[in-house]
Amino acid sequence: INGKIFTGQGQAIARNAGRTGRARVPEHALRSAWRQWQPPDWVEGFDALFEVWSEDDGFQLMEVDRAQ
Repeated sequence: INGKIFTGQGQAIARNAGRTGRARVPEHALRSAWRQWQPPDWVEGFDALFEVWSEDDGFQLMEVDRAQ
């Protein structure tokens, strides 16, 4: 079982700002969801955890070292 840790709230808000119509989420809703989100933790039994962020060419992944 793999877990993903999403980073870059500012990047998500910027991507959302480029959307129109029903595809665009109100910014306050994004910020509220971000505050409530709890990242996955090794104690939950994950086999691997990945940090995920966006760049100009798409999403990037980096495996999180279990020692962190």
